[in-house]
Amino acid sequence: MIPAEVYTERRKKLMKLLGTGVIVIPPNPKMKYSQDKYFKYRPNSNIFYLSGMIQEDTIIVLDNISKKSYLFLLDQDHDYQRWHGRKIDREYAGELSNFIFVYPIHELKQKLLELLKSEDTLYYQSGVNLQYDRIIEEVENEIEIKIKDPSPSIDTLRLFKDEYEVELLKKSASITVNGHLEAIRKTKIGMKEHEIESIYTGYFHFNGAILPMHQAIVASGENAIYLHHMAFTRQIQDGDLILVDTGCEYMGYTTDIARTWPANGKYSKSQKMIYEIVLRTHKICLEKVKPYVKFRDIHETAVMELTKGLIELKIINESLEDAINNESYKKYFMHYIGHFIGLDGHDSLTTNREEITLTPGMTITIEPGLYISDEKDIPEIFRNIGIRIEDNLLITETGMINLSKDLPIEIEEIENLMIK
Repeated sequence: MIPAEVYTERRKKLMKLLGTGVIVIPPNPKMKYSQDKYFKYRPNSNIFYLSGMIQEDTIIVLDNISKKSYLFLLDQDHDYQRWHGRKIDREYAGELSNFIFVYPIHELKQKLLELLKSEDTLYYQSGVNLQYDRIIEEVENEIEIKIKDPSPSIDTLRLFKDEYEVELLKKSASITVNGHLEAIRKTKIGMKEHEIESIYTGYFHFNGAILPMHQAIVASGENAIYLHHMAFTRQIQDGDLILVDTGCEYMGYTTDIARTWPANGKYSKSQKMIYEIVLRTHKICLEKVKPYVKFRDIHETAVMELTKGLIELKIINESLEDAINNESYKKYFMHYIGHFIGLDGHDSLTTNREEITLTPGMTITIEPGLYISDEKDIPEIFRNIGIRIEDNLLITETGMINLSKDLPIEIEEIENLMIK
């Protein structure tokens, strides 16, 4: 549990960073599943970051003139509660998040009009929730204001994890690692992709990760060459590789870990050859992860090592220099070497990875991969092989901590896990 005063400090930091104006953080909408049924609610990560609140229709308003923070909650409706359960009341919400000023949601517009009398800048991210976009439009129609997006500033704050966030990410990583181990050990030829996914879902929920996890990538056989293939009904065949990229969300914080293993317990010769290129690249990239290194430099290292391997196997028939300059490698490695993790599986999306320098407190993934399609110019033994290895790392003052180090990556270790 993150102490309430931590949320206060985060709000103060955001106001200081923006320097002026009124800041409004809208909630995620409830998402309809069918007719009168909804998906399990997942709050806007920025709401959670600044308050710890996970209840729908919760809005944060920060006023940079008075330095006051306001929390707006769903109006208490006894009929609604009778059907859907008790909602957090204003008194408890204030204690949980350290807000002095807590109002019912129907007072939001009036409060904004009041605050914006002495401010001409409103920080608001449109497109998150159309219901509240309309309220902001109504405010804009009544008074002249400039609207700016606060997302880059919030993302900057969220890049650096405090001690509480680190502990939650460690717990998320531990649950995810053990979910992977469970799935690898339980894999059987003839299972379907969605059955593999269900192992993760059950394990995560049973171990305290009760918020919706981001949808797992579960890809068997030729499906593994598609980067974001979601689990479906394909039946796992003898000789398939299984690529799973997933992570549990524990108390709001999400890790993102990938492994690739053989359905029958043994990598084939050609699968080993591709796997060893990815593994070698992974290890070299991990060695480069340390404070004050450019993220871009690690990506360029991955490109060079993977391209070398592709040339060695005659999948690419060019010199290393030409293959990199011509971007021939992008046919087989088309994503970045990693991304940030935190409250989102892909965290701080407005941050430019090409320019960022790794700094203590950041949490990232390193995830080299190769995805060999079924094309005539590719040696037949390598066609339809997709492999990714992904670990989660905390940047420290002296180097990094691998949060997912307990999940094997060596060929022999993975094969030993599968011995029945």
